[in-house]
Amino acid sequence: TTIPVLGEVPHRKDGFDESAIMVSEQSNDNLAEAFRMLRFNIGFINKDARVVMFTSTMPGEGKTFISRNFAATLALTGKKVVLLDTDIRKRTQSKLTARGRGVLGLTSYLSGDVNDVRSLITHIDNTAGLDFLPAGITPPNPAELLMSPRLESCIEELKKIYDYVVIDNVPAQVVADAGIVNRVAELTVYVIRVGKLDRRYLPELEQMYQTKKFHNLCIVINDSRSDKKNY
Repeated sequence: TTIPVLGEVPHRKDGFDESAIMVSEQSNDNLAEAFRMLRFNIGFINKDARVVMFTSTMPGEGKTFISRNFAATLALTGKKVVLLDTDIRKRTQSKLTARGRGVLGLTSYLSGDVNDVRSLITHIDNTAGLDFLPAGITPPNPAELLMSPRLESCIEELKKIYDYVVIDNVPAQVVADAGIVNRVAELTVYVIRVGKLDRRYLPELEQMYQTKKFHNLCIVINDSRSDKKNY
């Protein structure tokens, strides 16, 4: 493809906690450095982008792990960051993060049950400057709810409070939600996991890029393996 490659996230050992936030001010391993490179390289794609959406082709490619750690990496620079779970069907990010803090979230705002989006935001433990807006209750009409103009007003309200809005979205080829939510994104990060995606899909991905289906589309290669051991 001709799609820009934002960076690579290295392979983790079996048994690795995919829900963990692995980056910190003290961490200096190749994983933390990979996320710093992602943060740096975004400036070459769209330096003014403040709303960054993560998607993939199918579940299990690591977009939830990468979006969490990318958001934490932004927060480490002293920026105010909110991580937004728009996967209102599976709510993977919310299950990892909310931990029983209630079921209200994005769907409550989109449906009009809650008008103050700030009341739905929680803080992610042990990560200064990083907040979280959970998906909320799974609705019977997810796609229609995400089409609501209240999604735009939600993002605009968050941009008044935060420097960056990081969106963990659904896989692009599973349901239509990814394309629906992308209207509010300024940069789209497409996660491809090594050994997961059939290479015959790449021409279709290239066509999505050429037709600008997603705003400022770029790729992150997840689970890459390298023999290089040193600087």
